[in-house]
Amino acid sequence: MQAKHRESLRKHRLELCRGMDNHSKSVVTQLVDRKIMTNTDEQIIIREVSSVKQNEKILDTLTKRGPKAFQTFIEILNDMGLNQLTALLLGDNENQTVNDTLDGRPAPDEKQKTTDSSSTSPVDKLAKLDDDIDTVDMPPHEQEDGRFGGIGGKKKTDVPSKMETVETPMDICFNPEDCYSMKRLPRGRFLLINNKDFLPESGMAPYTRNGTDVDAQCMKELFEELGFDVEYHRNITVYEIRKAFKKMATLDYSQYSAFACCVLSHGQEGILYGTDGTVDIKELTAFFRGKNLAGKPKMFFFQACQGSEYMDGVERDSSMEDETDGPPEYGNEISLPTEADFLYAYSTVPGYYSWRNSVKGSWFIQAIVEVFRKYAHKMDVVRMLTRVNQIVSTKKSQTGQRPSHHKRQISSVITQLRKEIYLFPPHGPLKELKADY
Repeated sequence: MQAKHRESLRKHRLELCRGMDNHSKSVVTQLVDRKIMTNTDEQIIIREVSSVKQNEKILDTLTKRGPKAFQTFIEILNDMGLNQLTALLLGDNENQTVNDTLDGRPAPDEKQKTTDSSSTSPVDKLAKLDDDIDTVDMPPHEQEDGRFGGIGGKKKTDVPSKMETVETPMDICFNPEDCYSMKRLPRGRFLLINNKDFLPESGMAPYTRNGTDVDAQCMKELFEELGFDVEYHRNITVYEIRKAFKKMATLDYSQYSAFACCVLSHGQEGILYGTDGTVDIKELTAFFRGKNLAGKPKMFFFQACQGSEYMDGVERDSSMEDETDGPPEYGNEISLPTEADFLYAYSTVPGYYSWRNSVKGSWFIQAIVEVFRKYAHKMDVVRMLTRVNQIVSTKKSQTGQRPSHHKRQISSVITQLRKEIYLFPPHGPLKELKADY
């Protein structure tokens, strides 16, 4: 399959999964009949528990097939009367008529609501979601084209001329040999990417991520107070995302203790959206395997969907009670695995939507800000992210629509750290912020 066809399938993944609802078995049967897929493929696909999952598996399998796969898929969709989906794939913008009841997204000319409420209409309900790779607007500090603008203050990308150190609080008991050395100040570099508005070629232009500027402002202020130099980018393309990641990965970190990054955008499993298309997360994080960051922690925070499934809740056993709410490295000759010292924190687990309030910000980012401000002076990062999981898990969506009302979310932390990370604030405990979301 040609790269442009794979990109088209990826760009319209959500629309296809929803539009083929209740047609998945017919689609895969015809793909088998036309020799695009095998009987084994069919058995694997129909084993999936929902039609959305079946359709996702169809698309994943389709991208690995030969040059005739895309055209055959188009013919099958046309034969089944799903012409609105073929129009999307072929770029026929004049004939795009995706049914809102299938898609769930607001139409381009629909006025989006600004709060999560019980009166949310069907076309507005997914405006609060971060899907495939967000209304308080930013102050006008960005450049005229809206790119590479800062929320405030100048960017700090050069090696600082004067370094300070941060002392460990006397009341914290831990073994320094089990912790990353985080005494330098500035402590590290922090890359913040905030994509709110999208270009037509991304397929996401109608789905403005309202509320994301609140998240960006909170994360910027948090990591500045934790001693990081922040570089902020707003509404940037895939090329510009790659450029920003590569630049940050190749800078001199000899006078820094860590690197951290936060991306706020639409997404799907394993991918993020620039304003004009998608990029693989693995491609971006791979830039940071160089020697300049060897032995130093690299933290990534992703607020984006990882699929198109709603997450339901499960009731606990009624018998259960409710619960209330370092030192220098061991020398320069050490050899470490290339994947060591990475931490990935995702707003949701693979396959599921990630929720965001269009005024107050996302559940995940606001929980991070609340927890880090409360505990950074006495708790390591992994423990704090466990507290974040707890907060996120208590939330329920408020859309008033049966398919999406009272849905849940749980964030996901993947750690390849060798030691504990303490981000002791340089000037003492931070001002606590109780998130109102």
